[in-house]
This record gives sequence, structure tokens and C-alpha cells, in this order.
Amino acid sequence: WDDPPPTKPVPESNLVHFAPHSENEDLHSGVLQLPAGTVLTVLEANVREGTLPSKAAENLHILRNMLRTQTLQYKFPYAPGNGFEFQTDIPCIVLCDGGKSGKSVFLPENDVHVRLTVDGGRVFNAYKASKDLVLPPAAKLQSFRKLVCGAMMGTSKVTQDVAQYIQDDFVKERTEGASRPDTVTPQDLMLRMNLVRTLAVTHHENEVSRVAWDRVKALDLSRRARLQ
Repeated sequence: WDDPPPTKPVPESNLVHFAPHSENEDLHSGVLQLPAGTVLTVLEANVREGTLPSKAAENLHILRNMLRTQTLQYKFPYAPGNGFEFQTDIPCIVLCDGGKSGKSVFLPENDVHVRLTVDGGRVFNAYKASKDLVLPPAAKLQSFRKLVCGAMMGTSKVTQDVAQYIQDDFVKERTEGASRPDTVTPQDLMLRMNLVRTLAVTHHENEVSRVAWDRVKALDLSRRARLQ
């Protein structure tokens, strides 16, 4: 982590294969065949009305499926279902204009939605030439990388008393919101469990605390409110 992580631009989505595939019994790698922990940045800019080429549509389907399930399909002509699925570990950041909705056109599903603004309500311009970017000091970047690396490599556990606290809190929230269409679901609980473990390891804690759970719940409620 002494040097910035490498970056690799991807050609236009209608010119390459995102998933590994077989041609004439030869195996060819795909763009999304990446090492575990690679952060994928998708830039969605200058989107206009029109028709996607078939290859671009296929690649978009592969990307969306990978983000939803963290699996990547390897295409083989003689395999069951025309391929195998392998586990991935590729978090994704989508940068988009968003239009009036402020959301991605092609990748609307996300865990955290951040709309960038500056003073006065003007939308922040995230698209700049590299020479115009102002990066934080090297020491600050190094500290941030250590924080992220520790969160990715650390582990935390949920003790029995905290697990009971989480269960009781979730049941209470479900009961109170039973009549609302946006009531929390088991999928929301799974997301919060993943987040609270991550929060614990970023604080160098081996166990999840009640304070950490309450904080994650508040963050998730704020996220859900922004998506409405």
C-alpha cells in the first residue's frame, strides 16, 4: 500500500467480452476476470437514447448479474447450462450523470447512493481532466488505504447477547412497519449484518457491539430515505 493501486481502463463495452468464453475450443479471458478485492469503477456519462448493440447488452447483463450476486459466468459450449459460475469479490463504484433522478440508468441497484453537491445546491462536477484533480496529501491517502485494507482483511464475530439484541430489534422494526410498503426485509437484515461487521473491523474491534448495530441501522435508514 505504499504506492497507489494500479488502474486499467476498459475498452467500449460493445468491443470486448466481459466474461471468459470459449472460441474454437480455446479459452479466452474476460474483462471482469479480476483478482479478489479489485475495486471496479464504472463511468456512465453522456448517455443518450438509442439501441444497445447486442454485445454491449450482453456485457451489461453480465455486469449487473455480477454486482447482484458476486458471481461471474464462464461460458463453455459443452457445460451444463452453457457455463459455470464462480464466486467474485469485486466491489463497484458507479459514476453517472443521473439526470433528474440522480440514479444510474444501467445499474440502478446499489447499496449506497451518494449524490454529490456543493454549496448553493449546484451539482458537483465529477468529470475532470487528470491534470485538474486535486488529491489529498500522500500521508492522508496512505492512512485511508490502511483503513480500507484493514476492513477488508479483518474479521469480527457476533456474540450471543448481541445477536439476541439484533434479532429483537429487527422483529420490533418489522412489526412497527408491517403496514408500510417499504418495511425492512430479511435482505435488509443481511445487508446490515455485513455492514456492522465491516464497521467493527474498521474500528479494530473483534466483536460487534450494540453501539455499532445502532449506528449501522441509522445509516441504513438514511440510505433508504435518500433512495425514495
